[in-house]
Amino acid sequence: MIAELTTQIGTLKEIDFEAKAHIGTASLGAGDVAEQLTYHHARAYGVVVDTLKEMIGDLVAFRDSVREARELVRRSDEAAAAEMTQLMSTTESLDLGARAQAESQYAHRDTVAVDDERFDRADDEPVVTPGPPASGTDEGAVR
Repeated sequence: MIAELTTQIGTLKEIDFEAKAHIGTASLGAGDVAEQLTYHHARAYGVVVDTLKEMIGDLVAFRDSVREARELVRRSDEAAAAEMTQLMSTTESLDLGARAQAESQYAHRDTVAVDDERFDRADDEPVVTPGPPASGTDEGAVR
């Protein structure tokens, strides 16, 4: 679009307005209106050329802004991807003990479970039962 507008401005500039596009006062009649029409015709030509030039400037600025925005979005996406990669690598090392539990189960795969009544409680504390004093103490024995 910018190239087409530039071509059209070039075409308008190539026209020798004063010689080829100018409408003389005599061709519009001899009244006051003819002079005003001639003036406004010349002025309109100038406005069209100036408007096209300004439009090209605005389109170039718009194109540059769109390119800059595209670059900012690309950099933002890359930063977000890097952040996600960092987060994933950080959280992958935090297995919350799952790996340790799996390794422990594997390491003890051949261990036979022993029925031990000392650990019958839910909180896995040993059960203290009264019994004979242990080697000279008066406390109850732990079984």
